[in-house]
Amino acid sequence: MENFNSFWKGKNVLITGHTGFKGAWLSLILKNLDANIFGVSKEKYNSGFYFETGLDQMYEEEYLLDLSEEKQVHKLSTKVENKGIDIVFHFAAQAIVSQSFISPLETIKANTLGTYLISNLVNQLSEPKVLVIATTDKVYKDHSKKNKENDELGGEDIYSSSKASAELLTHAFINSFKRESLNISTVRSGNVLGGGDIGKNRLVPDIINSLKSSKDIIIRNPESTRPWQSIFDSIHGYLKVGYFNYFDQNVDSWNINSELNNKYTVKEIVDMLLKLWGGDTKVIVDSNQTFHESKLLNLDSSKAEKNLDWLPMYDMHATLEDVVNWEKSESKEHYSNKTIQSFLEKII
Repeated sequence: MENFNSFWKGKNVLITGHTGFKGAWLSLILKNLDANIFGVSKEKYNSGFYFETGLDQMYEEEYLLDLSEEKQVHKLSTKVENKGIDIVFHFAAQAIVSQSFISPLETIKANTLGTYLISNLVNQLSEPKVLVIATTDKVYKDHSKKNKENDELGGEDIYSSSKASAELLTHAFINSFKRESLNISTVRSGNVLGGGDIGKNRLVPDIINSLKSSKDIIIRNPESTRPWQSIFDSIHGYLKVGYFNYFDQNVDSWNINSELNNKYTVKEIVDMLLKLWGGDTKVIVDSNQTFHESKLLNLDSSKAEKNLDWLPMYDMHATLEDVVNWEKSESKEHYSNKTIQSFLEKII
């Protein structure tokens, strides 16, 4: 196989959800690898990683449309059919658990119907060899166990169910419609931490907003643990899946979990961030929970470690230190590119 880093040079890569947190980080990392990037999202933002790093100047083309609407997806197909797209990363989603209680239909359409429509679009194009679909660690029915990829899927809330449904739908699509020359995989990544995340009701963005405004930090479940991981470890996993699928006809699902960070509770992460940021902000526990959240989430990523040559590289302290340094940096574009270059040197 071609060297992993040099492989991406000149590749035409379409990223859905490119203005979101993970999609924007993937975009800038791919740009540093000299890929040609194309982006499609429902909207742009005037804050967050995409905005702060000037990414809108780095795409070959950007398309703003709703991937859960069939007519708009058809418009997208006419725009990209002659672009020679090699690989597609599908991140576009309604990604906030609490929002799924407010807008359940929007969540179902974005996460389930949107996944089918982008799969169908990519399948009808002749050029793309790979489609990598991002789902979540929350697709498993039993959250209390260390889940492997073949464990039972399910969901106690609309968000989890919509993502589990996307997994089942993708499996059915592969068996029913997938052209032979297209490889499709799903990636179940943990709770990703990094600079520039503006998602609402997510732990680290909420803490950062409180610290910036000198307001009390309010947390919901101080003793809960999650498969926390650095944005770099997460994106590395997606890239590895895309790289191996380009050469290998295997289609599969993959867990990407930085096990060394699983031991940390919400309260411990808050304390670490406070120490790194400085100050004496007060922490308040909100016991008036209005929606269901699992106390424990865990993933077994041994398959990715064995078959994709993927290993987590960033511990919790380094991950949170990167978040703080990014938020406090004067030039977020410069800082982002500096840390990306450091990351790329690790994975050569």
